[in-house]
Amino acid sequence: MLLFIKLFDVLALLLSRRNTLIPKITLEQWQTFRCVVDEGSFARAAEALNKSQSSISYAIGQLNAQLPQPVLRIEGRRSVLTEAGKVLYRHVEQLLKQASAAEAVARARDYSVGYYRGAA
Repeated sequence: MLLFIKLFDVLALLLSRRNTLIPKITLEQWQTFRCVVDEGSFARAAEALNKSQSSISYAIGQLNAQLPQPVLRIEGRRSVLTEAGKVLYRHVEQLLKQASAAEAVARARDYSVGYYRGAA
């Protein structure tokens, strides 16, 4: 929960220069952002995510458009984090780790506990 509050604070800080509501950014957009940063280019991220390069480019363009400051910029064939992107990336890594852990717990949870399965 603390991570979500911190991420909210970071997003609020990024948006503070604009008088807008915080945008709805999906986990898939955050995963794409992290992959582009980790892979260093849209082409390698597209390959790693098994998506087209244009869909990666579109997702990052949408992410940049939703925030008042771009998080990535293109230098030649490489994708480079902006200063805002560097701050956000650390929080996105934590967010995605927690989302993955939550999904694992939800999948592993035995929801039959507490129910009696005997004959009446």
